Amino acid sequence: MSVRTSTLAKSVVVAAVAASTVFAASACSSNGSQPVPGGATPQSDIKFATLQPNDGFTPVADYMNTAKKTIDIVMYETDLPFPQLMTTLEAAVKRGVKVRLLLSSKLYQIPGKPPVPNHNVPDLEAYRKIGVDAQLSRPEFSNEHQKTIQLDAGTPEQRVMVCDFNLGASYFSDKSPYPGEGGTRGMSLIDTNKVDNDTIAAYYNADWPPYSAWPVSTQANLVWAPSGPNWSPQGNAQTVLTSMFNNAQNNLDVYAQMIPKDAILLQPLVDAAKRGVKVRVVGNKGGIDPVALDQLKGAGAQVVVGPKMTASDPNPLYVHTKTIIADAEGPTAVAFVGSENPFLDDSILNERELGLLTTESANVSKIESTFNSDFSTGTPQ
Repeated sequence: MSVRTSTLAKSVVVAAVAASTVFAASACSSNGSQPVPGGATPQSDIKFATLQPNDGFTPVADYMNTAKKTIDIVMYETDLPFPQLMTTLEAAVKRGVKVRLLLSSKLYQIPGKPPVPNHNVPDLEAYRKIGVDAQLSRPEFSNEHQKTIQLDAGTPEQRVMVCDFNLGASYFSDKSPYPGEGGTRGMSLIDTNKVDNDTIAAYYNADWPPYSAWPVSTQANLVWAPSGPNWSPQGNAQTVLTSMFNNAQNNLDVYAQMIPKDAILLQPLVDAAKRGVKVRVVGNKGGIDPVALDQLKGAGAQVVVGPKMTASDPNPLYVHTKTIIADAEGPTAVAFVGSENPFLDDSILNERELGLLTTESANVSKIESTFNSDFSTGTPQ
């Protein structure tokens, strides 16, 4: 199922979640006095990795080509055929690297429509034929939506690429197969922090069949879901993302694939705009509910849809990234990059997701520069 169909299905199946108490995380400080939105801590071992579709698949393949012992991937889907991906993984297997791939055991379904077959099931066999140990995710999650590529876990060289894109060919090309689109906006970071990597590896192993309990994560810059009240251990996604909105002092720049009118995190964003924070949103045409749009504009937020890679491009990018930047120019600047859709309640409450917070000025500047470009080429609402 394509990402566009998945998005539509998700918008339909995400039921209105009863209003729940959302609260700000106790935030850490990057300068000894001011709180960092989201509670992030300074961490120089997180680096910006790729910008899609600008960079294409080559840097992702190059990254995987550096693996010496293991490659552990978790993705919602990979949309085969994707020859570049298959070639990269097969080459890794042939040089003695153990490759594991975890795909979602469920795909989004549209109520009232015929069931959508899970193409991940036959895709498993395609991967197994080239020597990849491919499995389906644990079934209790609404979906396995985490998007990570971890290399050489448990070794001194371990590192993980945390993405907001799936490993499908359409995410890496500016010639989209979808009519009227010019590609898909996505981003990724690489984290080399030992404790972060150890934690991510422990979660991966817990989510690998036959499945086991995952540990409590104490890493401030790892943003985990599910974070709903029915899960144990409970992730921190709702707390962290709410804190980003509640604690931003100057500006919030938000990419939004979709914003339903009943999203839990819509009100904190509206409240931020009302208290004078400069809020800018880049979204997709038709992706923001009219009621939500009216709330945002009424609070003073600026909203554009359909950004382009350049102003002269005939077709807009599809906004699939979920990136958020808070206080971009200040001492507490922080960016979130990851798989959580902040305004789709099921994503933060009931799906397996992972994101990263980064405070490094080079990372934030790169992300903010991209946002500024996308905002400038979008259509004001």
